[in-house]
Parts: sequence; C-alpha cells; structure tokens
Amino acid sequence: MKKFFFTLLAASSLFYNGAFAQAPKASVNAAAAKPVAARQDFQVPFVNKTLANGLEVIVLPDPSVPIVTVELVVRNGSFTESPEFHGLSHLYEHMFFKPNFAIRLRACESASNRITTLTSPQCSTALALKPRIGDVSYLNDADRVIMPNGSTREEMVNYFYNTTNAYVGTAMRIINDSVRFPSFDESDFENENVLSSARSIAMSPTPTNTWTSP
Repeated sequence: MKKFFFTLLAASSLFYNGAFAQAPKASVNAAAAKPVAARQDFQVPFVNKTLANGLEVIVLPDPSVPIVTVELVVRNGSFTESPEFHGLSHLYEHMFFKPNFAIRLRACESASNRITTLTSPQCSTALALKPRIGDVSYLNDADRVIMPNGSTREEMVNYFYNTTNAYVGTAMRIINDSVRFPSFDESDFENENVLSSARSIAMSPTPTNTWTSP
C-alpha cells in the first residue's frame, strides 16, 4: 500500500511540474503567433514630372491654405564660377527681379508720350519681341504677386514668388518672362555695382566716410 501511495505521489509531482514548466512555452508561442500590425509609411504627396525640354516640375499640393509659392531652382552657384567670375550667380539673382522685356513692353504700349517712348532702344527691343512675348495683360495682376525673393548658394540658385491660389498663373508667367526675356539694362547693372560696393564698405573692418564709385 505504501509503495502504491509513493508511486502515485511521484507521478502526481511529475505531472504538476511538467504542466507548469510547459506553461511559459505556450504563452511564448501564443505571443509569437499573434500578428503584428504593419507600420504605415508616411508619404508626402509630391508630384514629380520632367517635361520634354528637361525641366523638372515638383508640386506639393496643400488645399488647406490658399497660399501658393512658385519657385524656380537652378543648378548653379559659386561651384560654377572661376575666380574672375566670382559673384556672377549672385549678381544674376538680383538682376532676375529687375524689369524684363515683358514689363517694358507693357510700359511702352501704355506710355503717354508714345513718340518719345517708342523710339527708345528699350522700347524698340521690347516691341520687336512682342510676337514671342505675347499678351502682357497678365501684368495687371502683378501687384497680387508679393514677396519676390531668392538666394544664391554653392550648388543652387532659387527665385520665388508668393501669392494666393487665384494668381498662381500670374506668378508662373512672371518667372517665365524673367527667364526668357531679361532686359539687363545698363543702369540696373550700375545700380547693383554701386550697391555691392556700398555693402562692401559697410562690412569693412575699417570703414571710411568717403567713397568713389569705380
């Protein structure tokens, strides 16, 4: 009888220990079998398209606000400049926002003294370019395009305008005509030269009170 009791006790002990020893394994296996939810990728809704002429167009639509920025980015900058042309990219950035021939064409066509104005060299060139420039009535909304600005860096130069979504076409046309029909007026170059020299003097460690234009 005692032998049977001890045998039953030993069997019960083995069953008890085995059951608890296998319990964690069952828990681990259940956790491993549970599917893990896949993490969603965060995507920015950029639209990229390269036109036939090689121009890369990037659009980031955001209908939550009625503000639009139209920007032109050029792969240019100081890395393209030899020592004798140092600063040329920055100079062109400033000249980009000067009146182009589309703006001059509008001014020439609406001038009160047409005889004197239309015979000026700037008007003659602007009128000759009219078939290529086309209709310039879009400039009636030019004051709706605000905050023109740009920056010049080592490997890129950008030019941009801010406006509301109703005038995005006006901003695009202004940039287009600034690229295709720059006037590069000598007086504008001279003003930039004077301004650049004045900045250099202001930033000089030993500024003087007299300055002579080069």
